[in-house]
Amino acid sequence: MQKKQNTVLIKRCIDVCMTILLLCLMAYQVTGEQAHEWIGMGMTLLVIIHQVLNRKWYAAIFTGKYNAYRILTTTVNVLLLLSFALTAFCGMSMSGYAVPYSAGQYDREGANTFKSARQNGTAQRILDTWRLPIRDEWIDLLYVFYGEDEDE
Repeated sequence: MQKKQNTVLIKRCIDVCMTILLLCLMAYQVTGEQAHEWIGMGMTLLVIIHQVLNRKWYAAIFTGKYNAYRILTTTVNVLLLLSFALTAFCGMSMSGYAVPYSAGQYDREGANTFKSARQNGTAQRILDTWRLPIRDEWIDLLYVFYGEDEDE
C-alpha cells in the first residue's frame, strides 16, 4: 500500500512540475532563448518519465470496450502525445544551446531564420488544434448525449 501511495505522490509531483515548466516555456520573452531551450529539455525529460510511470495506460488501450467517451479521450491523449513529440523534435533540431550538435547551432543568421519560422508555424497549428476541442466541454457534451452521470 505504501509503494502505491509513493508512486501516486511521485506522479502528482511530476504533473505539477510539468505544469510549472509549461508556463515557463510560454514565457519565452521573459526567460530568453537559452533558458527556454533548457526548460524545454527538462519538460521533455519529465514527459518521458510521465509516460514511463503511466505505462499501464498503453496496455489498457487494447482491452475493454470502447464507448464514445473512451474513443474521444484516447484519441485526444494520443494526438496530444504526438503533437508534443513533434514540437520537442522541432525544438531540438533548432537548438543552439541545449543540443549543441544539432543543425540549429550552425549558420544561426541564415538557415536558422527559416527553421524558426517553420517551427513557429508548426507550434501555432498545434496550439490552434488543441484550442478547438477543449477537453472538458467535449466530455460534458458526451454526457448530455449519452445521459451518463458525471459522478459515475
